[in-house]
Amino acid sequence: MTHDYSVVLCGLRVGAAIVIMQKFDILPFLKLIQKYKVSQVTISPFVPPIVLSIVKNPLTNKYDISSVQMVMSGEAPLGKELQDVVKMKFPNARDFAPPQKTPAILVQPVFTH
Repeated sequence: MTHDYSVVLCGLRVGAAIVIMQKFDILPFLKLIQKYKVSQVTISPFVPPIVLSIVKNPLTNKYDISSVQMVMSGEAPLGKELQDVVKMKFPNARDFAPPQKTPAILVQPVFTH
């Protein structure tokens, strides 16, 4: 959790509220985004199969996830098609992520526009 720890510390330093899940489960994930108006999503590992389960699950359409402004993905590269689907599901996201194997505080775009 060393990568994630730096994200948590950076968030706390700027006064962000942080919601942590013990393990990934789509339903609580969507409920937490809606309830707390989560603006940044960081799932470790945020690998393509987990991303795919989020964007392809019909439950995603039943929750308000419009508050998400940033989706962090640094564990594995996302293919172009998957990037496009993520953009559609999270239309308000600025599409930023830390590059793999570098400190999470160095943020650069994950999608090409």
